[in-house]
Amino acid sequence: MLVYPKDYESKLSIDQIFEFVRAKCRSDFGVEFLEKVKPSAKLADIELWLSQVDEMVKILTQGEDIPGRDFADIRPFLKRSKIANTFLQGEDFLTLKTTLTVLYEWSQFLKKQQAESPHLFKLTLGFIADKALINEIDQIVDERGEVRDNASPELAAI
Repeated sequence: MLVYPKDYESKLSIDQIFEFVRAKCRSDFGVEFLEKVKPSAKLADIELWLSQVDEMVKILTQGEDIPGRDFADIRPFLKRSKIANTFLQGEDFLTLKTTLTVLYEWSQFLKKQQAESPHLFKLTLGFIADKALINEIDQIVDERGEVRDNASPELAAI
């Protein structure tokens, strides 16, 4: 799509908006996601994004008890777990558990809010909220990220 003028982002102060949002990002993952976001002139995109923002504003202003908003970028752990003979540390499992718990809680929250927040709920489709995995990690590491003595039969025997 040809857009005129070429410096429309600067003329509309879109670059300043992106800088404001970038400063609010809590992780490198958020910044990476923001860098992929591009303005659109497609009415359908704009309407969808406005609906998502409207739904989120309603959730945040209704005073409901919402799930946590802080979660870590777990991609480094996932990459490391693919390498043969490499193991995650207890703190890594704790970070994984915390992030999976936040994602699970949000997916459950939005499932309950599906009628009021259909556009946000659609963002959770395809995400498998596996409570069993969270429970398994909880069996292995404690709340400090230390491997439990009874995490395996071998450890329990020591």
